[in-house]
Amino acid sequence: MGEDLTINGNYQVAIKNPGTFMVKDLAIGLLVNGKIIYKSGNSLQVNNGYVKIGDSDKSKVWYKDKNGAFSPIQITTGDYNSSPRIQLQSGADKLGVSASNNPVFEKELIKFDKAMETMRNSSLDISKNKQTAVLTDANGNSFDEKNYPDQVKIKLIEGVNYLNISGNDLNSVSVFTYENKPDADHVLVVNIDADKTFNWKVWNQAGIGIDQCPFVLYNFYNTETLKIEGNNSIEGTVFAPLADIVKKKNSSNIEGQIIGQSFEQDAGENHYAPFSPDLSKVGNCAKPIVAVIAGADSVCRSASITLTNTTASGIWSSSTTAIATVNASGMVTGVAAGTVTISYAVTNSCGTTTVTKDITVNLPPTVAAITGSNTVCLGLTATLSNATGSGIWSSSNNSVSTVVGGVVVGESLGSANIIYTVTTGCGTASNSFSIAVQDCGSVSSGGTGGLESQSLGDAVAKRVYQSALNGTMQQPAYESMKPWVASGIQRRIAGTISAVSVNSLLPMQLTNSKLKSYLTSPTDILGITNAKEVVSVDYTLNGSCKAVVFATTTKAAIYDHTKAVCDRLKGAQVVKMDSVLINGMGLLRFALKYEDGHSENIISFSASINPARNTIAIQSNWLKASYVAEETMYNFQVWSVSDELSAEITGKILTQLQQMATVEPLKKSSLLPDTYFVSAKRDGANLDMQVQNNLAGTSGYFELHEKANEQSSVIVRKVPFSFSAIQSNSLQLPVSDAFETTVKMYVNNQLQDEVFLSDGAWSVDYNPATTVLNKFEAKNDNRKTVPQELQLYRNVYVNANTNTYLTLLKLMRGGGLPKDISAYQSMKFNASGNGTLKITLVKQSVKNWDDQYFLKIPLSNTPKDYLIDLGEFTSLVNKNRIKPDDINSIVFTVTNSAGTTSSISQTINNLAFSKESVNYIRSLSSKEIKLFPNPSSGKFNCVFQSDKDMQLQLNITDASKGIVLYRKSVVAVKGSNTVSVDLSNSIQNLSVCILTLESEDGNYKPSSIVIQPVK
Repeated sequence: MGEDLTINGNYQVAIKNPGTFMVKDLAIGLLVNGKIIYKSGNSLQVNNGYVKIGDSDKSKVWYKDKNGAFSPIQITTGDYNSSPRIQLQSGADKLGVSASNNPVFEKELIKFDKAMETMRNSSLDISKNKQTAVLTDANGNSFDEKNYPDQVKIKLIEGVNYLNISGNDLNSVSVFTYENKPDADHVLVVNIDADKTFNWKVWNQAGIGIDQCPFVLYNFYNTETLKIEGNNSIEGTVFAPLADIVKKKNSSNIEGQIIGQSFEQDAGENHYAPFSPDLSKVGNCAKPIVAVIAGADSVCRSASITLTNTTASGIWSSSTTAIATVNASGMVTGVAAGTVTISYAVTNSCGTTTVTKDITVNLPPTVAAITGSNTVCLGLTATLSNATGSGIWSSSNNSVSTVVGGVVVGESLGSANIIYTVTTGCGTASNSFSIAVQDCGSVSSGGTGGLESQSLGDAVAKRVYQSALNGTMQQPAYESMKPWVASGIQRRIAGTISAVSVNSLLPMQLTNSKLKSYLTSPTDILGITNAKEVVSVDYTLNGSCKAVVFATTTKAAIYDHTKAVCDRLKGAQVVKMDSVLINGMGLLRFALKYEDGHSENIISFSASINPARNTIAIQSNWLKASYVAEETMYNFQVWSVSDELSAEITGKILTQLQQMATVEPLKKSSLLPDTYFVSAKRDGANLDMQVQNNLAGTSGYFELHEKANEQSSVIVRKVPFSFSAIQSNSLQLPVSDAFETTVKMYVNNQLQDEVFLSDGAWSVDYNPATTVLNKFEAKNDNRKTVPQELQLYRNVYVNANTNTYLTLLKLMRGGGLPKDISAYQSMKFNASGNGTLKITLVKQSVKNWDDQYFLKIPLSNTPKDYLIDLGEFTSLVNKNRIKPDDINSIVFTVTNSAGTTSSISQTINNLAFSKESVNYIRSLSSKEIKLFPNPSSGKFNCVFQSDKDMQLQLNITDASKGIVLYRKSVVAVKGSNTVSVDLSNSIQNLSVCILTLESEDGNYKPSSIVIQPVK
C-alpha cells in the first residue's frame, strides 16, 4: 500500500504466498510506503516473507527480543510483545536482516504515485474497448442489454471478452454463470460505468474458483467511492484506481487483487490471485507496439517545440490545451505556465496503445524587486538581495559603485543603478535599484570611553585635563598606530566563556578587508567605573573611524555608563530607535545625531553567565534598570556610520559566543520605551528637554536627583508633567547653578527613561608627592543672570602646601564638551591668592599642551575684580589671535618658584565671559563729564558713563558767587547716560557754572560751562 496502514483489530497477511515483489532476494509479504497507525487489536501477522515500511514514525523494530534472542521480528510502538503490533513468523537471523542490512524501514521501494497514474490511464483505455462478450439468459436465450435478466450466462470466446455494463445493470444481476472457465486464452474484463459513489451488490459467480480468478477483471474506471456489499465473494481482481474502496457490509472473500486509492475492510479474507494476462496479447490479436515520444521536456510560453514518434499513424493530443496545444505533426505550443501531458495514440483492430510525455511550459523570466538600503557609505559596503535565484549582479557605473554577489562597495560619491539580471531558456529579464554613495563621515573613537551616566564627581574633569596635557583629546592618529591583533580566542574557540577575556570576543577583521582595526581601549576608566576589563576597537578607512566596538566586563551588575545616556549629556539627540534580529537575538538599535552634525548607528547588549546555567544569556534594553544582574557580564556597545556595519560587528560577536555555548535571551522584555528623551541639554540655569511620547495622552512625573555643587549631597524632588498623545514635547526645567542632575521619567509609575545632565565640574590638580591639599571647596553663587554674559557657575576656594604647583580647572560643559565662545570678547572674574596666576584656555583642537593659549596675572590676598580681553591670551607657538571656538576647560595654575614648601591659596568667584569689550568696560569707569553745547543759552546736556546702575546727585554752582543754582537726583544705568538741563529762566546774565556728580562710590571730575542767556 502506498500510504498508511491502520491496525484496528487482528489480521493476517501472506498466509500462503508472500507474492513476487523482492528486495535483496527477500519476498516482501507486507509493504507499507507510509507509516503504521496502531489503533487496536493484538497483532497483524505476516505469515510468509519480510516487511518493508517507509515511515518509521512511532514504530520500533525488534530484530531481537528484550533478552537479545533471535525471536520472530516485531514492529511495535513500545516493548516487545506490546499490542497492537506487526508480528513476523521468522527471526532476523533466518531472514539475514538487521537495522543496517536490508532494514524494515525503507522508503520509495515502489513509486506508487507513478504506478497509480499508469493504472488510471490503463483503466480508462480498457474501458474504451467495444463489447465482445456473448451473453444469454438462464435458458440460453439472448436478451436485450437494456433490460438485464436476474440470471446471466456467459460463453467465453478466445481472446479478451469485454463486458461493458452500467452499475445499475450490474446490481440487477444476482447470478452470473460461466459456461466455460476463464483461462489465459479466455479472459473476461467487466467495464462498469457506475456513479462516482457506487454500492456494489456482488453477484453470485458460478462455475469458477480461485484458479480462474487471475483471468477476471472488474474495471471500475470512473467510480470514486466503491462500497462492496452483499453476501457473495468476488472472483477476480477489483480494479478501481480512482476509488476509495470500502468493504464493511460484505464478509465474504475477494479472490484477486485490490487496486484503489484506499481500502477499508471489516471482515472477510483476501486471497492471492493477481490478474495475470497482458490484454494486448491475449489470443491472436495484439494491440500496436508504440515507441516512446522523443523531444524536449519543456517549452516557453508562446514558443513551440516538435515532438516525434517513430511509430506511424498515431494521433497527438494534449491533456490540457489551456497549458499547451499539439498539432497533427507533434508541434507543441506553450499557452500558459504549468505541466501538460502530451499523448500519442496508435490504434489497430485489437485496440489502442497510448504513450505519453510530460511537457513543462515555462514563462519568460521575471525578476523580483531588489531589496536593501538605497545608500552606501563611501569606501564601505551594503548588501542587497533578490528573491529570484541564479541571477547576475552588475553596476551601471563601476567608478561609483561595484557589486559582487549583492555586496555593493561605494567607490566614489554619486549614484549608480545596481542591476540584477536573470537569463533562462525563455529569455532575459532584469531589475535595477538606484543606490547613492554618500560620505557618511566618521564616528567618535572608542578611546573617548563613554562615562557620565551617573555622577563621577570631578573624575571627568581630571580625565579631560590629563588628555589635554598628554595630547590625546583628538581622534587617534591611526597612521602612527599598529593594527590590532586579538589574543588567542579565535584560535581556541572551543574553550568556555568563563575563561575568556572580553577583548577576545571582538572581531579583528570585517567583510570589507579595507577596514583596518586598532586597539583604543580607555584603560583609565578601570579606576573610576565598575568595569573590571575594558577594550575598544576602532575600525578605520583611510585614517577615518567608521565603526567602534566598546566592551567591558563587570561583576554582578551592568556597566554603569551607557552610550545612550552619556551621549545625550554631550548634546546628542535620538533620531531613530527600533529593534533588530541578529543571529536569532532581538537587540536594541538606535541612532544618535551629534552637535557637529555626524550620526552614529548603535547596538547595545550584554552577554552574561551564571554558574547555575550552562548557557550564555543575552540582554538588550534601553534602561540600565531593566538588566538582570548576573555573575559575570560582558557588555557591548557597537556604533558605526551605518546600520549594516553595526549589525555585522554584532553578528560576529554573537557568533563567537555561540561557538562556545548555547546563546539565548535571558528574558522576554520590551526593548523600546514608549516615552523617552529625544534630547536633553544643560543650558545655563535650565535643563532643556525634548520628549517623544508614543502613547495616548500621558501623565507622569520627573524625578530629579540633584547635587547643588561638587561637595553637596543629592536631593530628590519630583516635577509632574502631562503630554498630548503621540507627539514631540519641549519643556524646560530650572536648576539654577546646580552642579548635576539625574532626571528619571516615570509614566504610570514605571521608569521609562533617564538622562544625566551636569554643568562643567570644578576640580583641582596637584602632585601628591610634593603637595598636601588642605581644602577644596565649591559654593553656589546665585548670581543674577546677565544677558551679555556666559556665566560659569559656582565659586571655588583651594588651599594647599606645596613646593611645586596647584591647579584649579573648570570644564566649560558637562562631559568635557567644548564650547564655542567666539561671540564673547572678554573674561571676567574676582580672584584672590598668592603668587602669579597662569590662566589657560584649553582648545580641543590643539594637540600639544605647550601650544595652548594662556596669560599670567599677579594675585593679591585681597579679592580683586579682573577683566581680560580674550586677545590678551597668547600661545608660545601660534602667533595668531586666539580663535575661541572649541574651549573645553579653563585651567588656573599657581606655581611655587621659591623652591621651599609654602601655603598657596586661590579663590575664583563670579567667573564669566562677556560680550562687552574690555575698552568699553574700562571706559565706563571714566569719571569725566561732558557738557554740550558749551557755551550754552541755558539749555544743555550732561553726558557721563557708569560701570553699573546707581544713584547720583547732580549739582550746578555759580562759580563767582558760590551759590548752588540747580540740584537733581539722577538714576544712572550701566553704560552711557545723558541728563538734560534747562537754566534759561534761572540765569539772566553771563555766568560761568560748575557741574558736579556725586555718589557713594566716588565723585566725578567737576566740569564748567559758560551760560549766555538770550535777550
